[in-house]
Amino acid sequence: MKGIGKILLYIFAALAIIGFIWVLFTPGSASADLDKREWVANPLTTYMIIVSLITFVLTLLAFAYFKVVDLFKHPSHMREAIWVLGAILVSVIIGFVLGGSDEIANNFGESYAGTKSRLIGMGIISTGVLLFVGTIFLIWDTVKGFIKA
Repeated sequence: MKGIGKILLYIFAALAIIGFIWVLFTPGSASADLDKREWVANPLTTYMIIVSLITFVLTLLAFAYFKVVDLFKHPSHMREAIWVLGAILVSVIIGFVLGGSDEIANNFGESYAGTKSRLIGMGIISTGVLLFVGTIFLIWDTVKGFIKA
């Protein structure tokens, strides 16, 4: 597992260095003077989006791999995995229930309503719920660690 962690570290470092060089040698390409459609079609913006997606997918795959390997090596961690999956499921249900289906307009004048709008709201609310619960758990775990120490 340590080998895969090093490989991922090298991949992320290479993406960061390439991104830095790309931004350095394309001055003004992310200027505020560009209109929104031109900004999205800009090579620098496209690169930023692609690197973000690649990083997200690699992180997701690495997390899934390490979690599966951890569960096979330590079956006692199954309870923790079920709690995490349950928290994610509850946050998605809360997000879906509270996400409205009102019309949403983006910066390009396109609008979404109905299911697309509800799914966008679900994602935003679910992320907020998980962030809130994660912060509370972090504070509680830290306080619990201080009391034990």
